Amino acid sequence: MVVKQKISDIFHPMIKDGGLLFIVLATLLVTISMVSTYTLRTQFGPWYKALLLGIPFAFAWVVVAWSITDKSVLRRPYPYIGIFLALFIEKIYWALFYTLYPISYRDSFGAIEDALTVGNTNFAIPSAEWLNLLDSASYLFIIVEFIVAIVLFGTLWYLARPKDFTKLNIKRIGLVVIGAILMTVPLWIWKAIAYFGGLRFFEFFITNWELIYWYNFLFHGIPIAIAMVIFAYVITNIKSRAKYFLYVVILVSVLIPHIPIYDYMFWVRSSSTVTVFSYFFVFAVMYFVMFLSLLLLSKTKYIEQ
Repeated sequence: MVVKQKISDIFHPMIKDGGLLFIVLATLLVTISMVSTYTLRTQFGPWYKALLLGIPFAFAWVVVAWSITDKSVLRRPYPYIGIFLALFIEKIYWALFYTLYPISYRDSFGAIEDALTVGNTNFAIPSAEWLNLLDSASYLFIIVEFIVAIVLFGTLWYLARPKDFTKLNIKRIGLVVIGAILMTVPLWIWKAIAYFGGLRFFEFFITNWELIYWYNFLFHGIPIAIAMVIFAYVITNIKSRAKYFLYVVILVSVLIPHIPIYDYMFWVRSSSTVTVFSYFFVFAVMYFVMFLSLLLLSKTKYIEQ
């Protein structure tokens, strides 16, 4: 484990070579993306507002990719462009969907009206045609999410450990695929619940109302946290026992924003300014810790030299 007297030895070279600056920049970009999600609800459009969500988030991971790259000779534009495009498309996916297919309602007389022109939709329900489109888009998004995770994890693996690509590494390929599948768990598990046990599932949570706050933690936070630890293992270059400590740090940094009480603050629009600021501060700190841990795991010069 990294001891206190070695902290300065770690951060000094990181400051000197600009690694710490890259991590700070990536953290700021991710925070900007999250703030736009809260203030503008950018994930649901219109598409031009979604740019405030997609561009900073995608570019943040490009910065992380640049910082963990093993050798400068690998810093060609294509891997970074691939990461940016994959994450950008993922982040604006639903904004594009709602722009191309605005929600339509079927009124009490059976007529379909566009949501932008309908007057009172309090007693209207989305039309069957639009719901079918939404269902198809949901399934497609699971595939998109999986491909994006493969692109992100695979490209960062290549940049951090290029020697692994001189021969077929079945073990790490399998781990990348498992990590990508775990990233899609929050999407397909909701579909599975809806189709195979939706009524019983919701009856259970209605009966045990206090447990509903743990849904996001159990089915979103835990799978993604495990996926990030697997990914961290794939790009690890250090051999000291400090790597196990950093794995735990990454696990905790991903889980904390999904703790029920903390996560609930984000979605309550009536939250005070102090509460909202505290949320984003903790969010930024957790991303900083995760990005920093990934950098330390991928670079031997900070801990082992």
